[in-house]
Amino acid sequence: ERILLVVDYAETAEEKVANILRIAAKRKLTSLRLILLARGAGYWWSRLKRKGDGVGDWLWREPDKLRPLALDISGRQESYNIAIHAFAEKLGMPVKASELSNLSAPYYERILVLHMTALLAVLGSTAAGMDSIIERILDHEASNWIRQVRNRELPTTLDRGFERAMGIISVYGGVSDRHEAIELIRKIRFFRDQPLAIIETVADILHDCYPGPPWIEPIQPDLLMEYLVGKATKDDPEDFIALILPK
Repeated sequence: ERILLVVDYAETAEEKVANILRIAAKRKLTSLRLILLARGAGYWWSRLKRKGDGVGDWLWREPDKLRPLALDISGRQESYNIAIHAFAEKLGMPVKASELSNLSAPYYERILVLHMTALLAVLGSTAAGMDSIIERILDHEASNWIRQVRNRELPTTLDRGFERAMGIISVYGGVSDRHEAIELIRKIRFFRDQPLAIIETVADILHDCYPGPPWIEPIQPDLLMEYLVGKATKDDPEDFIALILPK
């Protein structure tokens, strides 16, 4: 029987990939095909190629770099239009068909940025430049938790803490349960002087905004998470140094 396995974020699943290949080598599964998707072929790829037990024998082919999904201006416009209709249908909002005047911009090689722009168009917002587009999307994300803060009549001063909490939780890869979320949020300098009831409410709000599994999912996609973490780290790196970097 022919088998195709696709492993996403393969760079974070190095040992799992190695185990798959060990089994494949032991059982001589010549009909197995394995697709590894990763942000890049770094040390994890080199380590896998050097492994024994038949693991490295499977990795004879050099990695391919994926090309942009939309290769020309017309392709980008088509993808943009498809995204607008999909977002409008999902959100129950009217379709606002439009044409982008700067589709030749290099950052639109990343289909994700193109789709972010389409989402902004459906929401009635515009932005020019990659940083501005991502910032607007983050503003939209923030509006979800800010709305819950207002609904629960919590102090508006808490708004700034959510961005930092979500950045740290995302770097952790999410949290598995409410207790872990509370313990992690309590360690963040912004929340250290807050009552336990406030911290519990913050955890519950983030769970409502980003339900899993895990209990609170990291903010997605990766591009958005990286921008959020970079912004929070620039403003105040101490929490990330203390909670994320190994001691």
